[in-house]
Amino acid sequence: MGGKDEEIWFSYYRGDLLSSSVFGHLHWKNTSQVAGVEAREAAAKVKEKEKVEREALIESLKPENNKQQPLIDYLHYKSLTQ
Repeated sequence: MGGKDEEIWFSYYRGDLLSSSVFGHLHWKNTSQVAGVEAREAAAKVKEKEKVEREALIESLKPENNKQQPLIDYLHYKSLTQ
């Protein structure tokens, strides 16, 4: 290869590296943003599930729903509702 051919090849190689770096960075940035959104959605689902479970537990421990409940269940209910 001559001098001019090496310069062309090197310029092409440099351009290829630069474009790969730019597109790689953009892909990584988009992937990170998507992961953040998915994490927030998952956290919201877990929080909602915990809320529903807590409400169901409180409802099951209500003295009006279970007249013969043990003292420990009544105390548990009181601690959850205060």
